[in-house]
This record gives sequence, structure tokens and C-alpha cells, in this order.
Amino acid sequence: MKPSTFTEGEATFFVEDQPIKATAGSFVSIPRGTKHAFQIDSETARLLNTYVPAGFEYTIMATTVPAEARTLPPASLPFPDPEQANHALEQVTQKYPAAKTKFLQGFAS
Repeated sequence: MKPSTFTEGEATFFVEDQPIKATAGSFVSIPRGTKHAFQIDSETARLLNTYVPAGFEYTIMATTVPAEARTLPPASLPFPDPEQANHALEQVTQKYPAAKTKFLQGFAS
């Protein structure tokens, strides 16, 4: 399960292709294994994500790059290479089985 508490700004969560608007005070809970994504709709946003059971945070650390500044990345920034991300994910799931996930190849909006 991935509960998210939205504390500032606006976002749209897409859960199984169903859009859900979130604003300050919103709580969104996404069951494990559910196809989902989100987009920030305001200039800034703050949210608190938690992951139950623990372990998914290793997926994030293995397949992403920390932000260089507290700003949105440029729109021209390419998506991570799926092959490299899958390789990193395989390595991390050997050590942390709870990190196991699969990447989606796109999302209907």
C-alpha cells in the first residue's frame, strides 16, 4: 500500500487510469500492485509518501537520481533508460525482496 498525504499544492493521481484530484489535506491510498502515476498540477507541491510494507524506497533509490535543486526538472529531461532501470531493480531486489516492482510502459491520461 502507498498512502500519500498531500500537504500543499495540487496534483492529479491516476489510479488504474482513473484521475483523482488531490489538494492540501487530501489522503490518497494506493494498494500494492495497482497501476498508478501522479502529476503535480501546481507550481509547487508537498506530499508525504509512505510505503507498506517497507522496501519500495530501495526501488526509488536504485532507479532515480537525486534532484540537484528544489525545483521541477526541465521538461526536456529524458526519462531513465528502461534497460538500465530494470538492471538496477534486479540488483536491488536480490538484496531487498520487498522492493520488487515492475515499470509500466506508459499511461493513458
